[in-house]
Amino acid sequence: ELIKVRWKVSQFLKQSDIDILHTNDGRMHATWALGIIGISTNHIWHQRSAFPKSRLLNCLILCSSKVIAISDYVKKTLPQRASRRAVMIPNPIDPIARMPDKLNAKKLAFGWSEKMVSATTVIGFVGTLNNQKRIMDFVAIAAYSKKYFAVPLQFVIIGKEGEYTYDQVKAILRDNQVAEYCRLEEYKSEIDIWYEAIDILIAPSMNEAFGRNIIEGIERGAAIVAANSGGHTEIIDDESIGELVDVGDITGYLKAVHFLLSNVSKMERKADDVRTTIVERYNTKRICSQIVNEYKSLATSLTRQSN
Repeated sequence: ELIKVRWKVSQFLKQSDIDILHTNDGRMHATWALGIIGISTNHIWHQRSAFPKSRLLNCLILCSSKVIAISDYVKKTLPQRASRRAVMIPNPIDPIARMPDKLNAKKLAFGWSEKMVSATTVIGFVGTLNNQKRIMDFVAIAAYSKKYFAVPLQFVIIGKEGEYTYDQVKAILRDNQVAEYCRLEEYKSEIDIWYEAIDILIAPSMNEAFGRNIIEGIERGAAIVAANSGGHTEIIDDESIGELVDVGDITGYLKAVHFLLSNVSKMERKADDVRTTIVERYNTKRICSQIVNEYKSLATSLTRQSN
């Protein structure tokens, strides 16, 4: 089967006269990398997750012309020879032109009255409903919050089904007696208004390759509390960006939320500055420029070889 795949891909690349091939996920890496063996097409291998334990992929990545990793964390998971020559280019975001308006966003997202909007702090989780994202940590934070905080809080979970279905999560919320103030929302392709409605975004996931939800949340004005793990530590590289907590430390998360709630005016004042920092660092124009530079570098070396 692999021989058939290799032949088909190789024929397509040669017939299409493709000089540079850029693959972006595991299935594409394996399929297309087989096809470039023995032909002149150059391959950019763009690793967007922790590198899997696979002898085949270990061999194929060494055949690539360039390797891009979306974080230093991902880069460190690559085979040593690939890691040494890999370039780190993070994932981009498309910033929204208008500044965040949290009060209006809460009205639109939750249908609340002016009084409810002003009085309630929204704490959110955005991610696939699975154990790697540590959805159960978020449920535990919500469960303990009643004992920990006197202010009105609304928790919201937004994500795709994963190891847990929507019905299973709803049952978990009921069993933990948090269904009344922890709302489950199914995955939304247009999620900007929900990010904007969230005051504090909690990202408890472990060994996250990057942490896109963090930069999307910051772009819409959310304060961040995240697990001190994986790519999170590269985004939150300064305490002004957000709070880092040890993986699974529920008390630590509660303390971090308490700190933010105790410094609301300070949190609101620095939100614009943090947003500016993140947008400058991760905007699409900047990241695409870095990718194009890799294309140009490779094209220049190809021109030299042909001469």
